[in-house]
Amino acid sequence: MFSYTLAAIPVLFIALCYAVLASAIHSSGGEYVFVSRIVGPFIGFIVT
Repeated sequence: MFSYTLAAIPVLFIALCYAVLASAIHSSGGEYVFVSRIVGPFIGFIVT
């Protein structure tokens, strides 16, 4: 039970980061859209 709680802490921060990105970039497409708008379309293609 302790390991689930310990693993939930970083997952909570990752979910908060995705929530901030989703509210800042109003477009569907997930990680490709986030990375391609921030870094560039080529890196977005490589990441996804």
